[in-house]
Amino acid sequence: MKRPSVDFLPTRRAVSGGLAAAAAMCVRPSPLLAETPMTDFTDPNTAMKALAKLRGALDESLVTWWLKGVLYAVVDQEPVKLWGLEVVSFNRWRQLDDATYMFNHYELSVKVDPATGAPIDSFVNPYTDETVPERNDILGPSVLIVSAESGRLPVDRGPKATQITHHVGDVATLGDRLWVGQELYATVPPREVGGAPWKARDISTYMGTISAIADDGVASAPAETVYQGFYDWRPWMKMGATEGFLMARLAGRKLASADDIPESYTTLANAIEPAFLAEADSKVVLP
Repeated sequence: MKRPSVDFLPTRRAVSGGLAAAAAMCVRPSPLLAETPMTDFTDPNTAMKALAKLRGALDESLVTWWLKGVLYAVVDQEPVKLWGLEVVSFNRWRQLDDATYMFNHYELSVKVDPATGAPIDSFVNPYTDETVPERNDILGPSVLIVSAESGRLPVDRGPKATQITHHVGDVATLGDRLWVGQELYATVPPREVGGAPWKARDISTYMGTISAIADDGVASAPAETVYQGFYDWRPWMKMGATEGFLMARLAGRKLASADDIPESYTTLANAIEPAFLAEADSKVVLP
């Protein structure tokens, strides 16, 4: 199979700015004291709490993440680079009991030319040669309740609601370093009778230190992440009868605050969705 290429139509927006370095992490005191030492990561509840401290904060403060990577189309096991991604997400966590957490997630992915970093308004579908307008969708705010082996929406909306699967585990340690795996799967029911559900599969690894996780005085542990996502085609992409899927690969880190979001992202985000950054704190609330 000939490897297709992707052409981009540059945006009409004048966007500039370099990538600022992410600042050092902050640590915040936690009002929740661990009842058992945070060192036995074979225990599901301990692994889940480690994830909560790495991905979020146990004091319910707003946490900011920045990631950068690439989205691919995959057909016949052949990946084709579609566009670059620069992502900022906000989340807020609450510990409900020893095993269960609630969190709210809110994010905006900005699409850019992977070679130049310039924002794109459209792309040429590599399989149909059709020029397709881009969409920069805001994801969330979305509230989920999760434990090490389960995930659900906060309200039971019946069999037609989005189905959530959640798993935390596959913890690895080396010296003081710690890696925690998270799998979060969503299956969205079809909007039309006879249609197919839309599936998203998120697989992440969060990296930090055992000392920060075990410290009862630390609510939000410094962390980095690598992320892989697998999704069905989005309808707006107009993939037609082409059989395949989307694959995302990103890496990033938790920021000390929203003030440390790189200028490259804030310039792009304010141009396409000016309310996203401004409203994050008020949007990411817990019921």
